Amino acid sequence: MLRRYVPSFAGRLALVASGVVLLAMVGCGGDDEVAPTNVAAVSTTAPTATTRPASTLTPGQNPIAATATAAVTATAAPRATGTTPPAPSGAKRGGVLKYGMSPNNNHVFFQQYTPGAGAAWAMTVGDPLMAYGPDSEWLQEKSMAESFDVSADGQTLTFKLKKNIKFHDGTDYNAEAQKFSLEWVLDPANTAVTRPQIAVIDDVTVVDEYTLSVHTSRVYTPILSSLGMMGGMPFSPTAWNAQGADGLKQNGAPSTGPFMVREWVQGTRTTFDAFPDYHVEGKPFLDGWTWEEIADTQVRGAALETGSIDLAEVSASDTDTISAMRNAGQIEFRNFAGVRMSHFNAARAPFDDKRVRMAAQMAVDIQAWNEVVEGGEGHNYRGSVLPPQSGFAVGRQQNETVFRG
Repeated sequence: MLRRYVPSFAGRLALVASGVVLLAMVGCGGDDEVAPTNVAAVSTTAPTATTRPASTLTPGQNPIAATATAAVTATAAPRATGTTPPAPSGAKRGGVLKYGMSPNNNHVFFQQYTPGAGAAWAMTVGDPLMAYGPDSEWLQEKSMAESFDVSADGQTLTFKLKKNIKFHDGTDYNAEAQKFSLEWVLDPANTAVTRPQIAVIDDVTVVDEYTLSVHTSRVYTPILSSLGMMGGMPFSPTAWNAQGADGLKQNGAPSTGPFMVREWVQGTRTTFDAFPDYHVEGKPFLDGWTWEEIADTQVRGAALETGSIDLAEVSASDTDTISAMRNAGQIEFRNFAGVRMSHFNAARAPFDDKRVRMAAQMAVDIQAWNEVVEGGEGHNYRGSVLPPQSGFAVGRQQNETVFRG
């Protein structure tokens, strides 16, 4: 199998929430223009010194893999009170980021959102049960769980949840609310596109107000990272009961993230405001951001040059626009895209023979593939989609080539 992979937008849009993001980005989008290809923070003022507590989940520790002999406990350090985290080096607080992207938002209820670009905005409005960072590390600050235990058999995860957290509608987040959200996603009748992420869960139990137990039908190592995606993001049961799916599609589902949906105008823009009661003190740095939907890439590039938008998504296949933006001196960021795959048809000879598939794979000129298929804009990557040292992944990929660009 030939597969091209770039880190998910979900893991990195925290950069947008943490600073003022400017200028252009160029990279490789998914098959359906799923996510902005690049993002980065550009800062303008010196940061204030502060110290962040560390987690007891050490780099390289795999909590589920370790359960072959014993249960595992990992705890996030408590949030410091009375302190404000520094902005990225040189960044100024405040302002509204205008982000230009291809039309994609067909509604704003993230659990029923269909295009892959849902993660481009969903991870700014909701914080999942177990968030992970750009290197697949446990991102404690954004997680709704402050600690977790994994049973010796690897099938029961017990989460201690953060306290005193509000949804955007002012209602309380607790174990009952998280259970409601998980079970809503797991119910096939709700047609949640996020259900496959967590479908291995067969029971969710409230232990007490801030303790939740999740049982899986089998040992499934990726469950922690799956709970770090939209399937693990809670939304307000009160809002669901009052508005139903249609209301949340129009108005957005109140969640627990740094931004909340203010307005959605289909085919035009989605506007997000900073959540004043966000559980991470001092964040977000932005006052808000807008997703400006601009269908034509060249128009998007022009809007960036004129200052109508601050950030533009450009597909790696649009080499003319890329060249023009480079010539104009725009700053370029990569590694924000979806996944593209090129498959062997294993139902047809000769590719029904694994040995032939392996031979063909090893015979591919990777550099030439990048030049022809990706316009030279990708770069080669070998290894696991989630790094093997990650606390959320175990094992390795065999006999495949992965492009990350």
